[in-house]
Amino acid sequence: MVTISFVHATSNTLRIMKNLAETELRDLECLHFLDETLMYRLPKGDGIPPEMARRFCNLVIAADAVSPTLIVVTCSSYSGLIPLARRLVTAPVIAPDREMLESAVKRFESVTLIATLDNAAKAAEKQMEEIASELGKSIKIEKLVVDGAIPLLTKGDSEGHDRMVLSAVESHGIKTQGVVLCQFTIAHLEDRVRGVCDRPVLSSLKLTVENIRALSR
Repeated sequence: MVTISFVHATSNTLRIMKNLAETELRDLECLHFLDETLMYRLPKGDGIPPEMARRFCNLVIAADAVSPTLIVVTCSSYSGLIPLARRLVTAPVIAPDREMLESAVKRFESVTLIATLDNAAKAAEKQMEEIASELGKSIKIEKLVVDGAIPLLTKGDSEGHDRMVLSAVESHGIKTQGVVLCQFTIAHLEDRVRGVCDRPVLSSLKLTVENIRALSR
């Protein structure tokens, strides 16, 4: 049987991916590995401290210990460490957002990255710049970080979280060609964000399911 190991940094994403597994990946064995200190001890700013990098890699190693078909990292803040993690395990490791960001670079000349964590927005921005360089293309990147939304989600106020994100998008006034939702925790807002800003909006959940299916055949 195909086994997928999901690596999580928050229980918020764990809940989302468990629901996804029950609805979209029911024929696969889905296991979940969580270390919430990866998120709550991650300082704001550029880079990931060595202690947190070790914790992340140890969690990926634990996810690999069950001999999965595939390891899926769900925290975009740690996307930059995935190349390192791949060298430490046997199973393939996929990023939560690579396909989405590559699609955005190919489609748009300018894009707004929406996130509820500054680290997630910065990680996505760095990846997009690298992808644009690989493709020989330039892209204008703006960031909209909605501070205060994650605590609402953690407390169980998902409606308050969603209202805060949508209000921030409306107040910001998106002027770029496209919009990218950087985290799984806001991916479900794709249609509503599109309605608010009247721009093409990309999120990663659907692409992740497609990637899992393609790589686990």
